[in-house]
Amino acid sequence: MTICIYSEPLTVFTSGTPMRGLFGELIKQRSNDYFKLIFRNPYSENLNDYFKSLSELPNCEIVFEKYSRKFSNMLALAGYSNYNKVNYDGDVFISAGTPDIMGTDKKKQIVMVADLSSIRTPKNSSLKWHGNLIFRNSLKLAVEFALKIVCISNFTRNDLINIYPESVEKTAVVYNGIDNSWFDDIYEDFETLKSKFSIKDKYWIWWGAVTNRKNLWNLLKAYQSLINEGYKLPRILIIGNFAPNQIFVKDFIENELIDYVKHITFQNVYTLKTLVKNSGGLLFPSYYEGFGLPVIEAFSQGKPVMHSEDSSLPEIAGGLGINCDPYNIESIKYALLKMVELKDDENEILRRKQWASRFTYRNASLEFSKIIDEVMANDI
Repeated sequence: MTICIYSEPLTVFTSGTPMRGLFGELIKQRSNDYFKLIFRNPYSENLNDYFKSLSELPNCEIVFEKYSRKFSNMLALAGYSNYNKVNYDGDVFISAGTPDIMGTDKKKQIVMVADLSSIRTPKNSSLKWHGNLIFRNSLKLAVEFALKIVCISNFTRNDLINIYPESVEKTAVVYNGIDNSWFDDIYEDFETLKSKFSIKDKYWIWWGAVTNRKNLWNLLKAYQSLINEGYKLPRILIIGNFAPNQIFVKDFIENELIDYVKHITFQNVYTLKTLVKNSGGLLFPSYYEGFGLPVIEAFSQGKPVMHSEDSSLPEIAGGLGINCDPYNIESIKYALLKMVELKDDENEILRRKQWASRFTYRNASLEFSKIIDEVMANDI
């Protein structure tokens, strides 16, 4: 069997990470199938090792379409149904992380949906206006033509069904996995990292791409309010890069909270894992998440998590975190104080680690493999 994977979504730095893990594992597991990874644009050099490792497998090749992603986006923006048509033959066609179909003539298609922020909360979406419109158009076509729509949480699945009730029979859930590195016993020297990043005291941690929907503004305002009220709180370590429309948050840190909040750029997984392991826990009061990888990553290290009560986060946290209303400063303040008062014991730490152990690339690929077999068994 030949499986064609539209692989442009795998090149996205952050959201593409769990998809790269899933499909890398899938290709290795299904060694009797042949995979074509289809691209429209060259991928960045920092992903060379990943794609090279896959192309060296005997059952995988990388191919490039004639027309660029920019051209297909223009067609999608205009509402053209075959905006992403590919010229390769296969038995199953999969869009790895987005609801892009690969031509209305391709009968057995599986598409993926991470979240519907482009539709539900456009102001919190990482996409611009044209990106939101392209997503709407592609999702509508996916509901019509795909045999299966795979969502990364029940929250996303229910959200999709609410908008497109006709999709209920073709939707499924495959949870994201986290990088295998989170489950090994390899760490960097924490004392060296403390010196490198000037870490002197206990700290809470946050990591990711700083966008509007991550809600750092309300988190920091709640934190500042508690500091001003005389509470002794751990400092906050923020790891990641700020989107252009979030520079005001960075300025607020530098002008108002310079002695309490430290920002560093993205780090490699072992540096990040070491910093998480030695933290007091994750603060993650996002407005909207289709999954929320940091929650599981923090749990893999046995760490407590404060998260919002909205979107997928209660589902992904499995009742093991501390909830807050992300729109309410007082609610966030209350959750921060609960984090301060939290007295961890070995049982709680173990419960978090056990919950996290369910979210692996292997488990995700096994579930996705079942969906491929189901689609192949569909006689059309």
